[in-house]
Amino acid sequence: MEDACVPKSEDSDPPSLADAKALLRTDASPAALVAARETVLQFLKAHPASASAHHVLANVLLKLNRYPEAEEHFLRTIQLAPDHWKARWMLARILVQRTEWETALQQIEVLVQQYPDDPDYLNLKAHALLHSGEYEEAISCFESLVSAHPAAEHWMFYGYALATVGRYQESIAAYRQAVALKPDLGEAYWSLSNLKTFRFSLGETGAMQQALKEPSLDARSRCLMHFALGKAFEDAGEYENSFQQYKNGNSLFRRQLQHSADRFADFVRRSKATFTPEFFRERAGSGNPAADPIFIVGLPRSGSTLIEQILASHSMVEGTKELTVLNAIATRGSGY
Repeated sequence: MEDACVPKSEDSDPPSLADAKALLRTDASPAALVAARETVLQFLKAHPASASAHHVLANVLLKLNRYPEAEEHFLRTIQLAPDHWKARWMLARILVQRTEWETALQQIEVLVQQYPDDPDYLNLKAHALLHSGEYEEAISCFESLVSAHPAAEHWMFYGYALATVGRYQESIAAYRQAVALKPDLGEAYWSLSNLKTFRFSLGETGAMQQALKEPSLDARSRCLMHFALGKAFEDAGEYENSFQQYKNGNSLFRRQLQHSADRFADFVRRSKATFTPEFFRERAGSGNPAADPIFIVGLPRSGSTLIEQILASHSMVEGTKELTVLNAIATRGSGY
């Protein structure tokens, strides 16, 4: 979760909480944060209705990656102080990160009603609506956002929403507007390349090549621009150039991954040792006997979308959008 949040209100903290709050502005060690947590908990024993203390504790817990507990104390903060906008904002963002879209929308709506023109609140509302399947309402929200706050990133997200409902020409126009506003926005170029029928113009290909020459280009945009150029050269039949761009992009992407081949191999070994034929025989007959739904699980570009399209072509199968909740469910089960 990003550290930035929009300060909508300030409250004065009791002096005994000052040290704990000060730690939130530093790169405090886990041990220092645990000590701060104990200090605030002791304060709450004497002052259980202190909204300020619950808010400080919630932020300390965030630093400790104890998200369920942080969520609980952000919620308690706004129960005690309904106009504590910073706490409500962070609660909404935790809920969004946990893919609890409908619950998040309840909090976001309160924020938007109070601050209807705030770009951060509108942006989060539009994303929550989009992931809740409320596509037209999400697009309407994005339209309000780009009208009042025409930032490149807002146009890019608007383009994504339009592509989700199949309005591809409008989506392309939105992505291109994002690039016009911020020529080094690699994610906008990459989003264009993901529209399978889209082809980059020579001017756009040249613009990406020029952007890659800038040493100030951030690593994420550089990586995504290499991937987009790979698609551009592939479509043009320049396969050697295409392969080199994909290689460059993957090399940059690999540096950003906290991946250990040995750790993953150990995970596979443990999985094979656990999920044996005997394991499944012992659990035969469990689960829901319904023949639906069908879950297709796979890595990106592994053919999962093709399998979904093949199955969905059957008159008795209805294909749905790609779901992103399995990782969230697995993470939540491990104490997220």
